[in-house]
Amino acid sequence: MTTHATTTLRSLARLTVIFLVGWAACFWPARIARPEDGVFWMSVAAACCLIPGWIAVFLERFPAFHGDVKLMLGQMTVRFLAVAITGVVVRFIRPEFGLAEFYGWLILFYILAMVFEVVLLREKFSILTQSSANSLQDSQVSESTAGKL
Repeated sequence: MTTHATTTLRSLARLTVIFLVGWAACFWPARIARPEDGVFWMSVAAACCLIPGWIAVFLERFPAFHGDVKLMLGQMTVRFLAVAITGVVVRFIRPEFGLAEFYGWLILFYILAMVFEVVLLREKFSILTQSSANSLQDSQVSESTAGKL
């Protein structure tokens, strides 16, 4: 398996674990807020942020999204559109829902997804910075040894 595929799988696994931990932390508050169906709607909100998160992680593998700006814009678009469409659909299905019933959970999991995305981007940029610093250092060493020959 290539390093790129391993990195993608590791990112997917980390994202899933973070969402599972977030879901577990929100279980009792959701149950207390709406005893009859709070956990269900909190789970819907989590799924509506997790699935676009998986798609956002896979976008990096497509050639159309090679380049940091294209990738970042693609990931943001996928996440935002999924949350916006979910919000509109739930508004039509359950117009009585407010912040405590659904939208608060949707916002919470959206923020969780965005924080994770920023962490992934920071890791990617630090790896790129280190590799370019190492290649610059290697070129300087080869130039200095070539000058001595």
